[in-house]
Amino acid sequence: MLSLVVSLALSAASREAVLLEDGKDGALDQVSFAEAALIASGVPDAELATSLSTLQSLLEPARQAAVAIKDPQRRARVLLEALHERTFRSYRLEATTLQNLWSTGEYNCLSSSVAYLIAGEGLLDSPRGVLSVRHALVQVTVGGKAFDVQTTVRSGFGMPRKQMLSAEHLSRIARPGEDLAIVEKEIVDAEEVPVIALIGGLYANRAVLALRNGEVSIADGLLNKASALAAGKSKGRFGVWRAALVNDSAVQLSKAGRFEEAARALESVMETSGTHRPALKRNWAIFQYELARAASKQGDWAQALQRAEAAKAAGLENTEALLGEAKGKVAASSGSCASTSAKERVRCLVSFSQEKTKAGDREAALAAARQAHALAPTDPEARYAVYETEFPRLQALAKAGEACDEVAVLGKTLEDLVRGLTEQPVENEAFTVVCFSMRAQRSFDAGEYERAAADFRRALTLDPRNETARHNLEASEVNLAIRIANEGNCDEARAVLGRGTPKARWKDVLEYCWVNVTAKLGAAKEWRRAITAARRGLQDVPDSKDLRTNLLASQQTAALEASKAGRCDEVATWVRELEPVAPEFAEKLSRSCR
Repeated sequence: MLSLVVSLALSAASREAVLLEDGKDGALDQVSFAEAALIASGVPDAELATSLSTLQSLLEPARQAAVAIKDPQRRARVLLEALHERTFRSYRLEATTLQNLWSTGEYNCLSSSVAYLIAGEGLLDSPRGVLSVRHALVQVTVGGKAFDVQTTVRSGFGMPRKQMLSAEHLSRIARPGEDLAIVEKEIVDAEEVPVIALIGGLYANRAVLALRNGEVSIADGLLNKASALAAGKSKGRFGVWRAALVNDSAVQLSKAGRFEEAARALESVMETSGTHRPALKRNWAIFQYELARAASKQGDWAQALQRAEAAKAAGLENTEALLGEAKGKVAASSGSCASTSAKERVRCLVSFSQEKTKAGDREAALAAARQAHALAPTDPEARYAVYETEFPRLQALAKAGEACDEVAVLGKTLEDLVRGLTEQPVENEAFTVVCFSMRAQRSFDAGEYERAAADFRRALTLDPRNETARHNLEASEVNLAIRIANEGNCDEARAVLGRGTPKARWKDVLEYCWVNVTAKLGAAKEWRRAITAARRGLQDVPDSKDLRTNLLASQQTAALEASKAGRCDEVATWVRELEPVAPEFAEKLSRSCR
């Protein structure tokens, strides 16, 4: 299932690195705002020039509608109206990147605000961003008076914030059960920020999507980039905003039973969460308790005890029953090892663990082994006792393809424990590769290609020579690209293919996508958008006869409409453009305005 024109002579540093360095002072000097928005939307360096050109072509008609207007207030209003007439098609909460805008015409408050600012470069007086935890808009100054611009609606110029917030919209952005009055007040009291903070918002929204996919490390990287572009007074609010967004994503992860990932997500923002800290802390405690319950069901009472104690320490109520049971199980697992000598107690616990292992009582064996290791962390027998009881669980988890992060941690722990004790050390990465591959295959079979690709990629990162993982990663990304192509998001489909799919496999997917997009736009009589899409598609598939046919048909229809409306200057432009490819049509068109 988330940037007007510069010469892109790239230096050794990536454009993103230049952007992050340039934006430290809250302003952009080395990178244009449009380019920054594309970079934050995830456009790679190699596609920046093409994407800038596409974006400019998309926004230029709206810009031209406003550029000749001298009155600044009317100019700003007409620009917004023109964008809704010619560029913006439909609102979708998740449509946060500029790729959404030119692929499908979908937008949300952030992407529409950014597009308005790009289209209005040099046309708007003192433009600024306005951000709350869940909403973005633009503010401009005319004659010393500030005007809000709610970019998600055609009539949004100068619209009071309360008027722009319908109950339906508030319900879409509120958390389940949340008081809509609180959400409304939050937006009404939104903070004015430099426009660069909106670029940070693009990074932050991409991070949220990564978190929902369980890609915590990717999300952390994106959130760090978002924070780097938060400037001045917005820094504190941005930290709170991040916390609220991450909390929402953590809740979604928890609903899918992914409590470990949810807890780690909250830990990444806990210290900068401001007023949200109590809510985040409580959710973290709940996740710890759920992890304790899961450990108890697996018979890992030492782990259950640790998690339950963490939940209680964080203030979670009603933990006593599980805590008491875990303490009793751990104590019982120690048998009669109550020796006064620490050394004797370690020997006793190790012996007890070995007995329980032979008897098949893994729960008691593990608890005793862990106690021995806690008493004597360097003792070889205690270390091996933990390894002996945990290794079967490592094998089972890996083969099940579940809790792969736990497999990686457990494998590394066992690898460290038995280093120097055995000639056959734990091959930690091999078990982790097996786990990711098994989980990825399950996701692939369920049609969850994004998640499958993420896991196959992680397996391949650990084992670059694994040709099976490489083949399966390619298959996952091609299937994902096809699904995205079916939705009409051709640039997003290309981005997926560009992660590593051989270019020989790109053509069919991208041609299919662009042909369908241009056909749908033509059916809707959106000829300019159809022309832009066809030209963009021909950059991907230069030899596509179907795209050339759709491009020519859209150009001819747009030219005929201009002729019927008596727009002869526009007709003259079409004549020059069509003469090389349709000379007879161009000649007839030329005569229509003589």
